[in-house]
Amino acid sequence: MMERDYSIVPRGEFGFINLLRGPAALLVVYSHFVGQYLGWIHQTYWLKRWVDALFVQPLVIVDQFGQLGVMVFFLISGFIITHVARSENPLRFCIRRVFRIYPAYWLVVFAVFAFGLFDSPFDYSALQNWRNVLRIATITNYLHDPQNTVLGVAWTLQIEVMFYALIACVTPLIRRSPLLTLGVELAFVFVVMATAHGAGADWFLFAANVDYLPYLLIGQAIYFYWAGGLPGWQALVLGLLAYCAAVFGIWHIQTAFLDPAHSRSWAWYWHLEYSYGR
Repeated sequence: MMERDYSIVPRGEFGFINLLRGPAALLVVYSHFVGQYLGWIHQTYWLKRWVDALFVQPLVIVDQFGQLGVMVFFLISGFIITHVARSENPLRFCIRRVFRIYPAYWLVVFAVFAFGLFDSPFDYSALQNWRNVLRIATITNYLHDPQNTVLGVAWTLQIEVMFYALIACVTPLIRRSPLLTLGVELAFVFVVMATAHGAGADWFLFAANVDYLPYLLIGQAIYFYWAGGLPGWQALVLGLLAYCAAVFGIWHIQTAFLDPAHSRSWAWYWHLEYSYGR
């Protein structure tokens, strides 16, 4: 790869990122409208049978490629948002991210309420409490128990918002020291996940969402290497540490993913065959 001067922020489009967005979007579309949908209505189709036999079953693909597509989008976001943060001050960065996420989210939430398009029954009595209304409006309802879910798939937006907040806090470090940036972020992720069970249900939900941040940090490590901020070996080590953080979160928080039939990352061979062959 051509060496870059990290003090210079590259301009222009990232063509290779667009090449990833297309397949990732198709994986999510396939998951919702073919893979999972046909299972919900107890029907099948030759394409689904072929894909299941060649990919889903042998590779233990979760959610009919839906999770894979989402994780690719997280990697892309970690790359792109880190690049954007280098050329914007924290205030401008936050304002632009708010307008990028919330207007479209509010429109969809309004449509869900107007037409009753809930993924599961919604407790309308929750709207009598202004705190619940504020949490739904800011997508922070996923961090509180009960979550009062209006739009099931909006959990991915919650992860993005958390990453934006993290980036806004470390923007000065991003410009000066990519190594220190990832070190601080990984320390934050590990501390939050390690204390997941010690401070109540809300903190546990917060930690469960933080468990997804390592995927964005892997994308960030790739960006730092691409932009010349980290040598290849440092980016690789930090990327592996981020992956270890994700595995730790699965083992410590998202324990349902330890089931081989629900494997998302194989969790280091199901955490060494579920704690040394237990």
